[in-house]
Amino acid sequence: MVTAEWAPYRLDFRFTARTSRESMTYKDTYLVRLRDTDTGREAVGECALFRGLSADDVPDYEQRLSAACSRRRVVDTLRSGERDAGPVPRGR
Repeated sequence: MVTAEWAPYRLDFRFTARTSRESMTYKDTYLVRLRDTDTGREAVGECALFRGLSADDVPDYEQRLSAACSRRRVVDTLRSGERDAGPVPRGR
């Protein structure tokens, strides 16, 4: 079985990063870990969210991330070895 979980993570910059709208000294992001409990294999990825800049910057982002990690279709697709699970439907 493949499980998915996420955790918040803060990247502290060694310099001030500038965007078209602001300067940043850190970036809050989310790490996602996939784990195959049958084989012990793991993979870690990042859900890169730029607060105030990203189209994904919505108030319920963490709830959506939790829902995506628990979706059986995504986990089954990853288990089958397919490279692209397709877009995760957005709840409105």
